Amino acid sequence: MRISMANASLRKCVGFLATCALLNLFLAPDDSMPTDRFLLGGIDDISTVPGEATFSTAHQLTVDPNPGRQLETDPGTSTCQRKCSHNRNKIYYFDGGAGLSDRAFVFRKLAALAGYLCAELVLPPPRKLLNKHHNNGKLVEKSVKWQDLYNLTYIQDFAPAIKDGYEEFGDDFEGWHLPGVFDSTSEGSKYKGWKHVISTNPYIRQGEFESLLDFTYQQELDAMSSSSTMPTKGFIWEWNTDFYHSNILGRHLPDPSQPIRKQAEEAGIWNATMRPYMWSVGTNRQGCHYTPDFSSSIHMDMMKKRIQDFIRSKYPKGTFFGELQIRRGDAIKACDSRLETMKEFFACSLNGTEEIGRHASLLMTSDEVDPTYRQAIMDMIDDYPNVSILDFDATVSKMVHDAVEEGSVPEGMDNNNFYIFEIEVAFKRQADFKMLKRREMWCDDCVPVKEILLEKLLGDNDESMMK
Repeated sequence: MRISMANASLRKCVGFLATCALLNLFLAPDDSMPTDRFLLGGIDDISTVPGEATFSTAHQLTVDPNPGRQLETDPGTSTCQRKCSHNRNKIYYFDGGAGLSDRAFVFRKLAALAGYLCAELVLPPPRKLLNKHHNNGKLVEKSVKWQDLYNLTYIQDFAPAIKDGYEEFGDDFEGWHLPGVFDSTSEGSKYKGWKHVISTNPYIRQGEFESLLDFTYQQELDAMSSSSTMPTKGFIWEWNTDFYHSNILGRHLPDPSQPIRKQAEEAGIWNATMRPYMWSVGTNRQGCHYTPDFSSSIHMDMMKKRIQDFIRSKYPKGTFFGELQIRRGDAIKACDSRLETMKEFFACSLNGTEEIGRHASLLMTSDEVDPTYRQAIMDMIDDYPNVSILDFDATVSKMVHDAVEEGSVPEGMDNNNFYIFEIEVAFKRQADFKMLKRREMWCDDCVPVKEILLEKLLGDNDESMMK
């Protein structure tokens, strides 16, 4: 069954999709044959699939809800992290905003520094550090917390690595961008007398780090020599300039100064393996990981499982899944994705795929809001009877919207492209093949899909013979 734009359900879906905004795709960091070219029964028939079944057969899309999670999962099993008697110190970060993939990278590095410096990472809310251009020009809802999008925890004890700035400054605070957001001078301030570094010059940040590292080890040494294990004062390190220009990324992180290092070594509270992994070209590649690579929220994991089960219920066993990613918007001149070009692209990439004897399904994502363009792309797949196409943006958006309505996902997630993007990325990572029309460096003229899938089948047969 072919679904046209006359279908009311489809019109409703596309309208919903345009209203909620399509994803900005800067980063991708993935029994009976379906006969439709959208969804069986139309978008209104999307429903949850009960049960705990997972994709376990070859080429059934299997989604790890937490890709990159490290193997060490029990508190105390990892040994390289610095063991702090407290996390009294604070690191605060503010910049002009970016997408969630960028935020995940930056926050993980800052959290590693915080873990090493016995500090907590304090951040403005997502609506202040997520660029609205990635969300159809709208700020995310004020109710959205970092833990809804990126549940970063420390490996050592599973403690949250990010402290919500609202806890520190209140819901009505608007001075996130001002240098000196923490008050360490006024009488009555709980931070009066704290060591306060307002970092506005990224090229001296290495020296600031070294000074604060000595400070933290002196805290520990002082606590060991007194009856109290908690220092009464700490440090505040405010970063008010872009993370990437910091000279911390361009060099090896220094160790404590020689006198402090000697005392700390003798006290058994320092060794070189504690230095955090920061990732920079040629530097700190062997450092200690303080957090997993990525960890999503419980309700995001639930949505990934729900969508996985839905897709599993709609496609035959053994289906190959491909990622079709079409970036228009700001990249429309960088990669030719005109309809006539896309028709040639599909012909070159998909012709002959019927010979493999397996069904293939394209999961389409795009920032294009024109429903005519999107429908034309889906109509082109009619020429390939062994291939179906799913408007993945519409599917995920509708299912998240329904989950918000039923109360299983917090409000604000259904109008949140960052949330939907992260759900989609989990599926894209598992795709059997990729067909990309994004930017100049990811702009395929032709993808040898038949050869890719035949190679996968051959690999599966070889594995079966070995078993």
